[in-house]
Amino acid sequence: MEDAPLILHLLVVGLAAARVAVLLVHDTILDAPRDWLHRHWPPLDNPMLGYDYQQRDVSGAHIKDGELRKGTMLGEVFTCTRCMSVWTTALVGGAYITPIPHVQDAVALVAAMWLAAWGAKKV
Repeated sequence: MEDAPLILHLLVVGLAAARVAVLLVHDTILDAPRDWLHRHWPPLDNPMLGYDYQQRDVSGAHIKDGELRKGTMLGEVFTCTRCMSVWTTALVGGAYITPIPHVQDAVALVAAMWLAAWGAKKV
């Protein structure tokens, strides 16, 4: 893939990074670690989306009225696919340009996973 045009490399990195961002923010397989993270570093509450992590302590028990925890940016980034995609693009792009064998193949595979997931939603 080294002889491919730059736009193809950018497309592969972008699609792979999007897939990783969706995995970290939305996919069910990471619900338990994401819930743990949100309990320890709560995102900004959004009642429209059902978040109430500021109203719960680290064990998940509700805090008394008026004693809300302060939201954190770390927790917030795990609720926003666009926010997370900035960081995943940096990580995937950095991995993609390393000289480690087969990393580009792995990134291309993750990009194909994004296309497959997108296509599955359309069928």
